[in-house]
Amino acid sequence: MRAKKAGTSTTKKPDESRLSRGRSRPEAIFPVAPSAASLPESYAATLQEIKTHLRSARVRAVLAANPIVIEAYWHTGNIILARQQGAAWGAKVIDRLAADLQEAFPDMGGLSSRNLLSMRLFAQAFPDGSIAKQPVSQLPWGQIIRLIQIADCLTSLDDLIAAQTQKLEALKTHKKGLMQQLFPSPDEVEA
Repeated sequence: MRAKKAGTSTTKKPDESRLSRGRSRPEAIFPVAPSAASLPESYAATLQEIKTHLRSARVRAVLAANPIVIEAYWHTGNIILARQQGAAWGAKVIDRLAADLQEAFPDMGGLSSRNLLSMRLFAQAFPDGSIAKQPVSQLPWGQIIRLIQIADCLTSLDDLIAAQTQKLEALKTHKKGLMQQLFPSPDEVEA
Protein backbone atom coordinates (compact mmCIF):
# COMPACT_ATOMS: atom_id res chain seq x y z
CA MET A 1 0.00 0.00 0.00
CA ARG A 2 1.17 3.45 -0.80
CA ALA A 3 1.12 6.27 1.67
CA LYS A 4 -0.52 9.51 0.65
CA LYS A 5 1.78 12.34 -0.08
CA ALA A 6 1.24 15.48 1.95
CA GLY A 7 -0.81 18.10 0.12
CA THR A 8 -2.43 15.74 -2.37
CA SER A 9 -6.17 15.69 -2.84
CA THR A 10 -8.43 12.67 -3.15
CA THR A 11 -11.28 14.51 -4.88
CA LYS A 12 -12.77 12.64 -7.76
CA LYS A 13 -12.68 14.01 -11.23
CA PRO A 14 -16.11 15.00 -12.50
CA ASP A 15 -17.88 12.46 -14.69
CA GLU A 16 -16.84 13.69 -18.09
CA SER A 17 -19.82 11.95 -19.74
CA ARG A 18 -22.41 14.13 -17.92
CA LEU A 19 -23.50 17.36 -19.52
CA SER A 20 -23.37 20.40 -17.30
CA ARG A 21 -25.04 23.77 -17.15
CA GLY A 22 -22.97 26.95 -16.99
CA ARG A 23 -19.39 26.93 -15.84
CA SER A 24 -17.90 23.67 -14.79
CA ARG A 25 -15.44 23.45 -11.94
CA PRO A 26 -14.25 20.28 -10.28
CA GLU A 27 -15.82 21.29 -6.96
CA ALA A 28 -19.20 22.39 -8.43
CA ILE A 29 -21.08 20.69 -11.24
CA PHE A 30 -24.61 21.57 -12.30
CA PRO A 31 -25.71 18.67 -14.46
CA VAL A 32 -28.31 18.93 -17.19
CA ALA A 33 -31.13 16.39 -16.93
CA PRO A 34 -30.95 13.72 -19.64
CA SER A 35 -33.74 13.38 -22.17
CA ALA A 36 -36.71 11.20 -21.23
CA ALA A 37 -35.93 8.80 -24.10
CA SER A 38 -32.58 7.86 -22.56
CA LEU A 39 -34.02 6.86 -19.16
CA PRO A 40 -34.91 3.30 -18.00
CA GLU A 41 -38.45 2.04 -18.67
CA SER A 42 -39.31 2.03 -14.96
CA TYR A 43 -38.51 5.74 -14.62
CA ALA A 44 -42.04 7.01 -15.40
CA ALA A 45 -43.64 4.68 -12.84
CA THR A 46 -41.03 5.64 -10.24
CA LEU A 47 -41.59 9.34 -10.88
CA GLN A 48 -45.36 8.89 -10.58
CA GLU A 49 -45.01 6.94 -7.32
CA ILE A 50 -42.81 9.65 -5.78
CA LYS A 51 -45.12 12.46 -6.97
CA THR A 52 -48.17 10.68 -5.53
CA HIS A 53 -46.43 10.19 -2.20
CA LEU A 54 -45.27 13.83 -2.04
CA ARG A 55 -48.75 15.13 -2.91
CA SER A 56 -50.27 12.93 -0.21
CA ALA A 57 -47.68 14.10 2.32
CA ARG A 58 -48.41 17.75 1.48
CA VAL A 59 -52.14 17.22 2.01
CA ARG A 60 -51.50 15.46 5.32
CA ALA A 61 -49.24 18.31 6.43
CA VAL A 62 -51.90 20.89 5.60
CA LEU A 63 -54.58 18.89 7.41
CA ALA A 64 -52.33 18.47 10.45
CA ALA A 65 -51.59 22.22 10.53
CA ASN A 66 -55.20 23.30 9.93
CA PRO A 67 -56.37 23.02 13.57
CA ILE A 68 -53.42 25.16 14.65
CA VAL A 69 -54.28 27.82 12.08
CA ILE A 70 -57.95 27.70 13.07
CA GLU A 71 -57.02 28.10 16.73
CA ALA A 72 -54.77 31.06 15.86
CA TYR A 73 -57.63 32.66 13.90
CA TRP A 74 -59.98 32.10 16.85
CA HIS A 75 -57.46 33.65 19.25
CA THR A 76 -56.93 36.65 16.95
CA GLY A 77 -60.69 37.09 16.63
CA ASN A 78 -61.11 36.81 20.40
CA ILE A 79 -58.54 39.58 20.98
CA ILE A 80 -60.29 41.82 18.44
CA LEU A 81 -63.69 41.05 19.98
CA ALA A 82 -62.44 41.95 23.47
CA ARG A 83 -60.89 45.21 22.25
CA GLN A 84 -64.01 46.18 20.32
CA GLN A 85 -66.16 45.61 23.39
CA GLY A 86 -63.76 47.27 25.84
CA ALA A 87 -62.25 50.10 23.83
CA ALA A 88 -64.94 50.63 21.17
CA TRP A 89 -62.67 49.81 18.24
CA GLY A 90 -64.20 50.68 14.91
CA ALA A 91 -63.57 49.88 11.26
CA LYS A 92 -60.61 52.28 10.98
CA VAL A 93 -58.74 50.49 13.76
CA ILE A 94 -59.37 47.12 12.08
CA ASP A 95 -58.11 48.54 8.76
CA ARG A 96 -54.93 49.79 10.48
CA LEU A 97 -54.49 46.47 12.27
CA ALA A 98 -54.81 44.60 8.96
CA ALA A 99 -52.22 46.84 7.29
CA ASP A 100 -49.78 46.46 10.18
CA LEU A 101 -50.19 42.69 10.32
CA GLN A 102 -49.73 42.39 6.55
CA GLU A 103 -46.53 44.44 6.85
CA ALA A 104 -45.27 42.31 9.75
CA PHE A 105 -46.12 39.03 7.96
CA PRO A 106 -45.76 39.74 4.21
CA ASP A 107 -45.63 36.04 3.28
CA MET A 108 -48.81 35.20 5.19
CA GLY A 109 -52.24 35.51 3.62
CA GLY A 110 -55.55 35.95 5.41
CA LEU A 111 -54.81 39.18 7.24
CA SER A 112 -57.19 41.49 5.38
CA SER A 113 -59.70 43.68 7.23
CA ARG A 114 -62.50 41.45 6.02
CA ASN A 115 -60.78 38.31 7.28
CA LEU A 116 -60.00 39.92 10.65
CA LEU A 117 -63.71 40.70 11.00
CA SER A 118 -64.46 37.08 10.08
CA MET A 119 -62.08 35.98 12.82
CA ARG A 120 -64.03 38.18 15.25
CA LEU A 121 -67.30 36.56 14.14
CA PHE A 122 -65.68 33.16 14.55
CA ALA A 123 -64.61 33.95 18.13
CA GLN A 124 -68.10 35.28 18.81
CA ALA A 125 -69.67 32.08 17.46
CA PHE A 126 -67.42 29.90 19.67
CA PRO A 127 -66.99 31.96 22.86
CA ASP A 128 -65.73 29.13 25.09
CA GLY A 129 -62.47 28.72 23.14
CA SER A 130 -62.62 24.95 22.83
CA ILE A 131 -62.61 25.20 19.05
CA ALA A 132 -59.45 23.12 18.51
CA LYS A 133 -61.14 20.14 20.16
CA GLN A 134 -64.21 20.30 17.93
CA PRO A 135 -64.59 18.74 14.48
CA VAL A 136 -65.06 22.21 12.97
CA SER A 137 -61.31 22.81 13.43
CA GLN A 138 -60.67 20.20 10.73
CA LEU A 139 -62.55 22.26 8.13
CA PRO A 140 -60.83 24.78 5.86
CA TRP A 141 -61.17 28.40 7.01
CA GLY A 142 -63.39 29.41 4.07
CA GLN A 143 -65.89 26.69 4.93
CA ILE A 144 -65.94 27.72 8.58
CA ILE A 145 -66.74 31.31 7.58
CA ARG A 146 -69.49 30.08 5.27
CA LEU A 147 -70.98 27.96 8.08
CA ILE A 148 -70.95 30.98 10.41
CA GLN A 149 -72.74 33.03 7.73
CA ILE A 150 -75.34 30.28 7.30
CA ALA A 151 -75.77 30.00 11.10
CA ASP A 152 -76.23 33.78 11.34
CA CYS A 153 -78.84 33.66 8.57
CA LEU A 154 -80.70 30.81 10.26
CA THR A 155 -80.58 32.63 13.61
CA SER A 156 -82.03 35.71 11.93
CA LEU A 157 -84.80 33.57 10.45
CA ASP A 158 -85.49 32.04 13.87
CA ASP A 159 -85.73 35.54 15.38
CA LEU A 160 -88.07 36.63 12.59
CA ILE A 161 -90.25 33.54 13.06
CA ALA A 162 -90.40 34.16 16.83
CA ALA A 163 -91.42 37.80 16.27
CA GLN A 164 -94.08 36.80 13.74
CA THR A 165 -95.35 34.07 16.09
CA GLN A 166 -95.77 36.68 18.86
CA LYS A 167 -97.66 38.92 16.44
CA LEU A 168 -99.84 35.99 15.37
CA GLU A 169 -100.65 35.13 18.99
CA ALA A 170 -101.53 38.79 19.66
CA LEU A 171 -103.81 38.81 16.60
CA LYS A 172 -105.49 35.58 17.72
CA THR A 173 -106.11 37.08 21.17
CA HIS A 174 -107.51 40.25 19.60
CA LYS A 175 -109.73 38.21 17.26
CA LYS A 176 -111.01 36.18 20.19
CA GLY A 177 -111.88 39.41 22.04
CA LEU A 178 -113.71 40.78 19.00
CA MET A 179 -115.60 37.55 18.51
CA GLN A 180 -116.67 37.61 22.16
CA GLN A 181 -117.89 41.21 21.78
CA LEU A 182 -119.78 40.50 18.55
CA PHE A 183 -121.18 37.16 19.57
CA PRO A 184 -121.45 37.02 23.36
CA SER A 185 -122.14 33.67 24.98
CA PRO A 186 -125.73 33.06 26.19
CA ASP A 187 -124.59 33.41 29.81
CA GLU A 188 -123.25 36.92 29.12
CA VAL A 189 -126.49 37.96 27.30
CA GLU A 190 -128.74 37.04 30.26
CA ALA A 191 -126.66 38.97 32.76
